[in-house]
Amino acid sequence: MKQTEIHKETAHHSAFLRCGNGVDRIVHTPSEWVGFIAYLLLIIYIGFAIKANVTMIPSIATTALLVLYIFSAAIGAVAFAIWRGTPRHARRIENSLARIGLTNSAGEVPLLIESREDTPQLRYTLQNCRKPLIFKAFLHNQP
Repeated sequence: MKQTEIHKETAHHSAFLRCGNGVDRIVHTPSEWVGFIAYLLLIIYIGFAIKANVTMIPSIATTALLVLYIFSAAIGAVAFAIWRGTPRHARRIENSLARIGLTNSAGEVPLLIESREDTPQLRYTLQNCRKPLIFKAFLHNQP
C-alpha cells in the first residue's frame, strides 16, 4: 500500500519535472518553436473545421464540443511539453538501470532528466529522491 503511494507520487513528480523541462526547452530553443507553432496551427485549423460544421448541432452540444475542444488542446500542449522534456532513449536507460539493480529502497530507478553529448564525453543527469546525480562517460574514438 505504502509502496503504491510512493510510486504514484514519483510518477506525478516525474511528469511535472519533464513538463517543466519541456516548457523550458521550448521557450529557450528557437528550433523547438517550429514544432509548437505547427501544433498550434493544427489546433486552430481543427477549430475552424469544427466551427464550420457546428451550425447544425443544438446549443448544448455546441457548448460541450467547445469545452471538449479546449480541453483536448490543453492536454495536447501538455503532452507536447512532456514529450520535448523527455530525453532521447530515457526509457531504455531507465530499464537498463533497473536491470543492474540501481534502485532506491522502494524499487524505483533514477529518472533521466538530461542526456547531453559534449565532444569528449557523454553526460547523464539523473534524479532520485529529488536530488540530481550527474554521471559522465568518456567516449573513446575507436578506429
